Amino acid sequence: MPNQVPTWAYSSVHVTGHAQLLPESENMTHVESLSNEFERRLLPKPVWTMAKINSSQRQAMLKSIVSIAIDIESIEAQKKLIQHKGKREHTGVIAGLNAHRGTGSHEIAVMIQEVLSDKA
Repeated sequence: MPNQVPTWAYSSVHVTGHAQLLPESENMTHVESLSNEFERRLLPKPVWTMAKINSSQRQAMLKSIVSIAIDIESIEAQKKLIQHKGKREHTGVIAGLNAHRGTGSHEIAVMIQEVLSDKA
């Protein structure tokens, strides 16, 4: 279409607070927690665990990780999920996101559909 510029849908969250470095001894707990959270989303794929790498590699990996805790003071969120486009463009974006296998694509499509439904 003439006189169009590319636009992007996004959702962002900004957290403000004081960060504190955690002891290296807590890295294993954090890696396991994060791995469990993200790996369960990929089921029925076999879940990756720290037990799948040998002890020396595991220790080297854990030494290269810095764990932090944040005392959150404020959270700001913003989303821009639809543009001033027509139904054809919105439908195409939703279909494209649903067809994409990327992490979060389907969820973004659902969010866009919800925004459009609220405007109807």
